Amino acid sequence: LAMIGTGSKHRKGFTLSELCIVLALVAMVSTIVISFCLIMNKRSVISRARLDIVNEVNAVETLIEKWVDKMSEQGAVFGKTEDGSLLATVNNVDYKATFVNGELKASVPDSANEMTFSTTRIESMAFDLVSKDGDRMFFCTATALLPQVNGEAKEEKYTFCVNSRIGESF
Repeated sequence: LAMIGTGSKHRKGFTLSELCIVLALVAMVSTIVISFCLIMNKRSVISRARLDIVNEVNAVETLIEKWVDKMSEQGAVFGKTEDGSLLATVNNVDYKATFVNGELKASVPDSANEMTFSTTRIESMAFDLVSKDGDRMFFCTATALLPQVNGEAKEEKYTFCVNSRIGESF
């Protein structure tokens, strides 16, 4: 605090340089706070997207497990189609589990309805079937895109396995 004026009357006030220093400090602190908020917002968007993806993958896994169980109970012969879909043949009738345009569809016998699940974050899904020692392992790899950060989208893959001892494979 500087004393301004001369003589017996002294007024108290701030100098221009003191005001500039205070404004510069306020500007620096507000810049740091705003930057921190922007970074945390990006992280929360990505975390929310990852949570959505994990929830969708879990729902897809549940549907595939139900489909495999239902087909196994029917004595299905399992395989893969040329387009990469899972195939189950029961009494010479083919039933597929396919993923197209964000939707998983699995046809089942004795049902007018397909088992379906629509996704919003999963871009594609690849299926694989491995048979070993009487076990059938259905590997499913879901590919999803995270929201863009700094102009580039990041791709992530999630893989799960469904196991069945019933049925055959070709």
